[in-house]
Amino acid sequence: MCKFFSCLVDKHGRVLWDGNISGHEELIKKFNLKDDKLENRGFVRIEINPARFTLHKKDWNFKVDEEGTLPAWFMKGRKHLEDKCWKTLFAHMKGKKLYLIQPEIDAELKRIKKIKFFSMKGEVKKEWHLSIGKTWDAARDAALDAALDAARDAVLDAALDAARDAAWGAARDAALDAALDAALDAARDAALDAARDAARDAAMGAAMGAALSCEIRVFLKLGVKIDAKHVQHAADRMAVWEAGYGLLCDAGGKLFVYGVEK
Repeated sequence: MCKFFSCLVDKHGRVLWDGNISGHEELIKKFNLKDDKLENRGFVRIEINPARFTLHKKDWNFKVDEEGTLPAWFMKGRKHLEDKCWKTLFAHMKGKKLYLIQPEIDAELKRIKKIKFFSMKGEVKKEWHLSIGKTWDAARDAALDAALDAARDAVLDAALDAARDAAWGAARDAALDAALDAALDAARDAALDAARDAARDAAMGAAMGAALSCEIRVFLKLGVKIDAKHVQHAADRMAVWEAGYGLLCDAGGKLFVYGVEK
């Protein structure tokens, strides 16, 4: 996962960072620093990563690299320097309105945990292309064959790519990576727990669908304009998983769905 906030603190008390850079080595190059010492070096690497996107320190993990070799100037003014890092982080959060996304993430994770993956208890919608097999693997293979027949060059999820392309230009923040990782992890774990006998890649498909829905919610909260068809596509994908069926892909504008014989 991308580091949300990476910075360098130098011996002059400056917090050196760039909102478009998530790695220390890139920052070192950007600010033309010499990285030729260890114990008496002129800067210290800092990372701050979210457990939750709030403006409270308790929801973040603060890490100072190479604790065992910290220079004397840093140790002497450590509290003051760390406070400057926190202030820089939260100013960035407020400026980008990133503190607004946590309720959206919480809502989506709560929704994910309620899904009865692979239960097949929900409504089958007429616009789905449904394939049924004796096992989940067989059903998924049948759905794949149907999707390939329908659109051999369009088996992947075009809406996912389109939504990202539309949004990244306006919101290229590591916060989005972190938010999606959270949704992906939660959905994958929930799907695997609920479907121990189902194909592992089917569970990953559920996770990706949930992550897409979370991504759309986060983008919209940040004010990124996304075409209504992509928002609807995310809702349609989630409807498949919430109905307890597997979703293979979107091909030619149709969702290819699968289930097992009852």
